[in-house]
Amino acid sequence: ESLYGFTRDNVAKELVGRNGQMFAPYLTALFTFIIVTNVFGIIPFLQVSPNAHIAFPALLAILTWLIYVAMGIRRLGFVGFIRKMCVTPGVPWVIYPLLIPIEFFTNLINRPLTLAVRLFANMFAGHLILLVFTLGGFALFATGNFFYFAVGGVSLVLAIVMTLFEFGIQLLQAYVFIMLTGFYIGDAMEPVHEAH
Repeated sequence: ESLYGFTRDNVAKELVGRNGQMFAPYLTALFTFIIVTNVFGIIPFLQVSPNAHIAFPALLAILTWLIYVAMGIRRLGFVGFIRKMCVTPGVPWVIYPLLIPIEFFTNLINRPLTLAVRLFANMFAGHLILLVFTLGGFALFATGNFFYFAVGGVSLVLAIVMTLFEFGIQLLQAYVFIMLTGFYIGDAMEPVHEAH
């Protein structure tokens, strides 16, 4: 209930706007799912987050993109949504041939890609860092050399420190994902403001 209240008040209402309440269940489910699957990366003997494989973040980003596009089309109509996403008001008309493809790519193609890659890359990198420190420590212990044994101890201590750091990153990445999701949905539903 606290997680739902946090997501509803701090993401849905703040970023989506007055219609944010209807997206609070989706955002909460997304937030909870990402936190749980991210934390798999630091649980002993699991130690791999499903989000460290691109398929999971890609699916979550596609779901968000579908809602983003559907809400934009529902609110503004197909032509209105495409116009809002691709045509920046107040720009001289001679710039439009250059600006429209950039805006199309940025708003309709790049958004789901960056959502997926951001989550995937952070979870994959965190997994590799923990793996290096943990396996490195055990490999150094196995040498039998006193110097390597001491360095292996430092490596394992750093593995524990990096695990705590990774936990913070996992929570942060879940929050960033839903925050951007809320922003994108809110942006799609916002009415077009014409330049005067």
